[in-house]
Amino acid sequence: MNGRTASITFFSGTGNTRHACTLLAAGLERAGWRVRLREIAPPRPEPGTIGEAGVTPTGQPADLAVLAFPVFAFGMPHLVRSFVRRLPPVDGVPAAVLAVYGDDFAGPPSARRRTSGFEGGALGEAARLLSRRGYVVRTSRGVGFPASFTQALQPPVPDEQRLIVADSDATVEGIAADLDAGRHVLMNRRPVLRAAGGIVRALFSLLGRRVLGKLYVADGRCTSCGWCERACPASAIRMRGQGRARRLPRWSWRCEACQRCINGCPEAAIQVSALRLLLLAGVALLPYGRWFAAAAPGISFPGSRFLAWFVGTLLLTVAVDLLVRLLERVPGVRRSFWISHTRNFRRYRGPSASGAGGHPGAS
Repeated sequence: MNGRTASITFFSGTGNTRHACTLLAAGLERAGWRVRLREIAPPRPEPGTIGEAGVTPTGQPADLAVLAFPVFAFGMPHLVRSFVRRLPPVDGVPAAVLAVYGDDFAGPPSARRRTSGFEGGALGEAARLLSRRGYVVRTSRGVGFPASFTQALQPPVPDEQRLIVADSDATVEGIAADLDAGRHVLMNRRPVLRAAGGIVRALFSLLGRRVLGKLYVADGRCTSCGWCERACPASAIRMRGQGRARRLPRWSWRCEACQRCINGCPEAAIQVSALRLLLLAGVALLPYGRWFAAAAPGISFPGSRFLAWFVGTLLLTVAVDLLVRLLERVPGVRRSFWISHTRNFRRYRGPSASGAGGHPGAS
């Protein structure tokens, strides 16, 4: 049946989810659907260019609403979760959820094999949030694209990226065909996995993503072009300079850990500072719970030691970050923060530029 409408709303960190949604929209349009694409927090336009802000839906409800996002710590990105919670209520609009996770290759050169990530509890979490806004989720699917968690792991080599993307493209085209034909698949995980994933998601959203942002540093290759500031979907990066010092990016506590900046920097100048990593890891390993028990022996309740650890880690992390900011202003000391395991890592810029790798700034 022609004339049906679909609204696809997505968030993309390094380009995988953007690519998947473009394919999904093309498949539905070939089947006669009218599709609106809307990006949550697109990159801000370069000076003198027109931004790719997406198409704002009209007030009319679509026949199908699709929500797509990359999986972070087995759940939805904080930015997407907040977006869904602010959606205006609807009355029974059919919906689909697409979660994009990272795939890679592992093993010796003679026996490399594809290793698949998984969506954790992201699909169930999205379905619950959408249902509270009045949507009826009929399809929830996950699909793997090249892993892009470059803060910790090397992205796949270009040939492996192309293999993963080719297979994943076929999966997305199949999802489009299923949606057009009214074939619905609801993927979900076992309750134990969902519960365990929920703890990880909560800690990542509350603290983990913010600390990951504090590990970043721009090394001597930085040209102060400001691309990272414009591209950041959370507006967590600001170019800062003191006196005659050149302007360098600084990451705030709003970081989404989406990996857009480290993968998209035109000079590959953004690194994970080994010294920052050691300092912040040391802060998290201090025995706050034992110190609290010794200082306040009369105060004990379930979770009190964990709460002491969490609060102590949070407060000391803030203090250490302020101290590091001061140290980084000293030219001779600043270079020590450039030491990094990511300096020679490949960068993953999304499916459209790798032949498989996209424009800088668009998982």
